[in-house]
Amino acid sequence: RAAGDFSPGDIETKPPPLPKAKVTYAQLIDEWVRDAGGIRELDGVGVGQKQVEQYRAHITELIQVTQLHYPDELDFDTARQYLTHIQLSKLATATKQTRLVTVSNLFAIGVRVGLLNQNPFAGLRIKRPKGERGKGYRPFTREELVVIFKEINRMAPNQKNIVPLILLMTGARLGDIIFLRHRDIEQTKKGTWFFDMVDEPKNEYPRTLKGGSEDERMTPLHPLLVERGVLQMVEADKPSYVFENRRNESLSAWFKRLLQKTEIYEYRRTG
Repeated sequence: RAAGDFSPGDIETKPPPLPKAKVTYAQLIDEWVRDAGGIRELDGVGVGQKQVEQYRAHITELIQVTQLHYPDELDFDTARQYLTHIQLSKLATATKQTRLVTVSNLFAIGVRVGLLNQNPFAGLRIKRPKGERGKGYRPFTREELVVIFKEINRMAPNQKNIVPLILLMTGARLGDIIFLRHRDIEQTKKGTWFFDMVDEPKNEYPRTLKGGSEDERMTPLHPLLVERGVLQMVEADKPSYVFENRRNESLSAWFKRLLQKTEIYEYRRTG
């Protein structure tokens, strides 16, 4: 300011910026519940209250191990510190995986909704001890399945991403589903849609069931499958298969990309 100018300066007229509120783990859990559609016991859909409590317990453990109380304080080194802690614990391998998936899922949601800048747990994996029984492909944990199907539900329905939903809703084998013909999806007189699981190996468009004719059954369509557009894929007058690309390797390649996107992929363990 010029000499003799006693008017208020910038310091006197501009208030200091308000401190930015810290993102909390409670906010991340709230976002996770909102993303899932609510709490099942309260809203009829979403995650169970027991699972919410499990997530909170895992976060409490994370805070105890890292001594950091806010998610944006964690970096890749502290994430690896937590990984080492659960890796060295006496928990079963599947339980260790559940711990890691829980925490990574919360951070991934935080990044997606703009609360966090990074997920320091991305790419971290639990190592399976050498000689441990059950080598080969492992089952997905409950938490991993929740992540996988939430990702699928975000996609526009198509002939690939509808298959895992049908498998989940019917308990059928992959071969039972990918060889469905248009006429195998029928409706009862009362309006209930169902899959007619029949064994017809000599048909023009053959279809076989693992148990042969003894495995034949009628499986109702879950309302979610109707909502996701299964019936739009059916043309009653067509004698051919519903799913045009029935090669396992094509579905496997797509599913591998999905697992990689959700950070669940493990070479020769999950796909």
